Amino acid sequence: GKGVRGIQEFLPDARVIGEFKGVNFEAAIELELTQKEKSRIIEKGKYYLESKYYNHALYFFPDHDLLENYYAIFKEALGIEFNRKIFLFSCPQIFKTRPSLENGSGYVMNKTKSFLDVFGGVQ
Repeated sequence: GKGVRGIQEFLPDARVIGEFKGVNFEAAIELELTQKEKSRIIEKGKYYLESKYYNHALYFFPDHDLLENYYAIFKEALGIEFNRKIFLFSCPQIFKTRPSLENGSGYVMNKTKSFLDVFGGVQ
């Protein structure tokens, strides 16, 4: 057997705790700079979908191609509904000292949206 996987197996790169439209939330942040092994991507996606700890997981990618790869993998393995909880965004300037989220776009609830479309009103 594989043995039991602990929660530390899936520690996100960062966590965001905040309030959105009057509701407290906790989101996991994943910076995916290179493509991980497919089975690992799926395993982590399943973890976030089933997780009681996180309301959302936000994935950020340096380019749109990588984002599309992850979107296709998640959609195939987890179903189209994955995108209600796992949001994907490209962040073209992710390697800059002060990355900007303005020119990236992504998928939220199976619609193409920029990060600012979703969170832009949040101060």
